[in-house]
Amino acid sequence: MHKFILSAIIATFACAAAYAQDSIVFKNTDEVLAKVTAVTPTEVSYKRWDNLDGPVYTTNSSSIFYIKYQNGTKDVFDNVVTNDTHVNIIKPRPANAPSKVKFQSYIYAGAAFLERAGGPTLDVNFGIRIYKYAYVGIETGFHCIFDSFYDEKLTYGYIPVAVNLKGYIPTRNKTIYPYINCSLGGFFGVMDFEYFNGFYCQVGAGIDIKRFSIGIGYSGLVKVGTLNCGYVKLGIRLGKL
Repeated sequence: MHKFILSAIIATFACAAAYAQDSIVFKNTDEVLAKVTAVTPTEVSYKRWDNLDGPVYTTNSSSIFYIKYQNGTKDVFDNVVTNDTHVNIIKPRPANAPSKVKFQSYIYAGAAFLERAGGPTLDVNFGIRIYKYAYVGIETGFHCIFDSFYDEKLTYGYIPVAVNLKGYIPTRNKTIYPYINCSLGGFFGVMDFEYFNGFYCQVGAGIDIKRFSIGIGYSGLVKVGTLNCGYVKLGIRLGKL
């Protein structure tokens, strides 16, 4: 009889002890009997129930399925999203991250040519580079064409003022950027073109190689008649990509 009473008392204390501990169930189905000491959205700290005087363990909340506390309540962690999951997290842009819009300029020296005439050109562009794939700027400079009309030597000079647009073609090489070019605006004549002005356009293609730029294409002036000429130019880029 005494043995039965003693066994009943031991069983009662064992059941009470079982209900006095916390149970941590991990997503890999492991279970740890513990005394939970702290819970945050990202970490859980606990002591093992079989060694309450031992160290405090800390584990990532994303590895835990749920915690069942001694009072019967539960904390479920199956919706926790951290960097350990396969969810793409959108990170805020750092304050010191490079801008996608940058100031950029070009200086070109080249030549314009007609069937029996031609001359040197100088172009200067000031603008902005957008995401490495587009450029918008203001173009100006000085173009000169030497021509002969019968026995008379003529020097046509004009100053273009236009909006310059470039579209860059993406490549795997980060130092080579092929582009197409278009400039639209007006021109002001000087020398034998004095007081002569009108519409100016330039279209062509080229390639940027590191800081150097090469371009070819067509240039046209429109004022009553039309002056059409081809061009070729070499330049240098100022400003970072």
